[in-house]
Amino acid sequence: MTKSLKDAWRSPKFVAGVFVALFFATALCFRVLLPYPAVFGSDWIKYTGIDPYYNMRLVDNLLQNFPHHMSIDPYHIFPGATGEISIRFFVWLLAGVTWLIGLGSPSPHTIDVVGVYFPAVLGALAVIPVYFIGKTLVNRWAGVLGAGLIAIMPGEFLGRSILGFTDY
Repeated sequence: MTKSLKDAWRSPKFVAGVFVALFFATALCFRVLLPYPAVFGSDWIKYTGIDPYYNMRLVDNLLQNFPHHMSIDPYHIFPGATGEISIRFFVWLLAGVTWLIGLGSPSPHTIDVVGVYFPAVLGALAVIPVYFIGKTLVNRWAGVLGAGLIAIMPGEFLGRSILGFTDY
């Protein structure tokens, strides 16, 4: 190894990058491994709330009828079904990612698996912008500290970004 390559391993940028990568992995493990038995414990996938079933029904309908989505949901305002629904960006993003992973024709199982992992991956990816915000506002090590805290911080953010809680 040359002298400059040895110095690159010790540079603050490299060390901060390693920490952020470790915090991302830790955040993903917290969000996936702990609720995994409850979500994949039986023959079918169980979501960790009520709203994820509704959102996944919207995603499934959007993928089956792309680019059109249902404008009136018969279950939304029972018994009249007069309320017009609007599809949020979260549903469009999830449908787009599912469509890409399913190579243009995702199976129902693929839709469910992507839908279950989607909030956990988004929650773990939040480590990266938190690092850059902290780095920009204070310094590199404040960004690393913020990334570490958002990775393991209990509370509403962790609860909403856990495996199977597919809600916006």
